[in-house]
Amino acid sequence: MRPVAASPELQQMVKVLKIIVGGLTVGVVAFLGYAAYVQLGPTPPDPAPEATMMTYILVVLALTQPVIFTVLRLVVTRQAIDIYSAKDVGPFRQKYSVAVIAGAAGTEAAGLMAGIAYLLEGQTPALGVGALCVVLLLLQFPSRSKVDGLIDGRP
Repeated sequence: MRPVAASPELQQMVKVLKIIVGGLTVGVVAFLGYAAYVQLGPTPPDPAPEATMMTYILVVLALTQPVIFTVLRLVVTRQAIDIYSAKDVGPFRQKYSVAVIAGAAGTEAAGLMAGIAYLLEGQTPALGVGALCVVLLLLQFPSRSKVDGLIDGRP
């Protein structure tokens, strides 16, 4: 029997993490949609005097944050796998939950920063980075098969 199917605690963990990551993803999509509506609407706001500097700074931050949090997530996930025990899934559940939430929160922050840059200055690269962050959030979406794969030693 698969580890998640055998453990009600792991099933509950996956459900809760789906809700959390789904909520973060919906928030980024909604904010990027609002920013696009404001910029592309009938009366777009005037861009800031130095329109590109903030966009470039926020795009760099938005591109580095997911990388940093992905590395953090991989390290904590590896620790969670190392302490997994079928008899006591509590320590694994705690570490894995922290890894998923930290990774998703870092990517969400990057997407929101990109949305702010687009909202303030209307530079298209910022919107592109925000869309990339949404894709990264969707790739991080937890599932039973991903947890089973981690426990069984598959990527």
